[in-house]
Amino acid sequence: MEYLTIADFTLLVFSNLITFFIVRINKKNSYHLFYLILHLLSLICATLMYKLLLLIGSNYYIFEMVFLIKILSVLFLFLHVSAAIKEKRPEFKMYYLFPVIGMAILQFLNANGIYVLEKETLQTAFLRFVLKEDFFYGDQAAFLTVTNLFYITLILLDFYRFNKDSRNIIRKGIFAFWLFGYCFVIQSASIIATLYYYSITDFGFIVLENKHISFFTALGFFFFLLNPGLLYYFKVFKSGGVVNLENHKTVFEQINEAVELEKLFLKKDFNFNKLMFLIGQSGDSIRAAIKINTNKTFIDFINTYRVAASVNLMENGYLDMHSLDSLGMASGFNSQQSFYRAFRKEYDLTPGEYWISKKTKK
Repeated sequence: MEYLTIADFTLLVFSNLITFFIVRINKKNSYHLFYLILHLLSLICATLMYKLLLLIGSNYYIFEMVFLIKILSVLFLFLHVSAAIKEKRPEFKMYYLFPVIGMAILQFLNANGIYVLEKETLQTAFLRFVLKEDFFYGDQAAFLTVTNLFYITLILLDFYRFNKDSRNIIRKGIFAFWLFGYCFVIQSASIIATLYYYSITDFGFIVLENKHISFFTALGFFFFLLNPGLLYYFKVFKSGGVVNLENHKTVFEQINEAVELEKLFLKKDFNFNKLMFLIGQSGDSIRAAIKINTNKTFIDFINTYRVAASVNLMENGYLDMHSLDSLGMASGFNSQQSFYRAFRKEYDLTPGEYWISKKTKK
């Protein structure tokens, strides 16, 4: 009954927070607040599903969905923290989804009687559900621990790489305390659950099953509410100055950072819409910023980076082993024609003529 009380209170608070943040999301804060809302929404979904299971009894399919949603919640936490530290929306990489895909594959295998960890549990119930098979949840509980560690590692890597120079994080010690504390709670909860499943934590004098669920639910709720990125939107805490999540950079600075530092111009599928999503600015703002600062269109602006990349490749001996056609592709151009056209616009020479002139000077 204790857990139900915590769950009900959690749902009440989280539901109100969802409404609170959805009303306040805008172009200036969406780069990080969008992922905080998704993290919050996934926690609500997991709690609702767990409450449903407590009402209807064991249901493998719903229980498996809880595992998947828990993985997604940590993924969204990583994206939220990364955005807050880096001061921009993080570029989504496909390998971020590997744990989700891995869990789905594992659940499919388990449903067909194929198990990776064929170690039987001595418990008759796991997370308050009666176990109908001796090792049904072992793989998934262990895999959840690994996936949490994967995302927490990404979070801490971003923290160590970007926290020092981040203008968003003002009181870095307090932010670090929250971040390490929340990550510790998330990882510890999954480790304890897995150890309990395999009876490693069964000491005979404590009923750990009920106590660890209630303890980590309450502790996780506490650390979630301590999130400086969440408290920032409440006036009573905003003056404390742990973080300042307003976008400090001009639109053109955001464009340059996204295009240059992330080397987005080298990606053939990079386009205007992706830049809009990445920096969270309107199309008109981006066009105006580029026009005012460079007197170029978006395409010409991106091609300037690509031409510079091709020249850099030439000077580093790329054409000693590759053709001019492949040079354009390696620099981010989709076709030879666009490469030659952009190159001539910058140097009034074709790439071949430029290369010959350089060799002649040598």
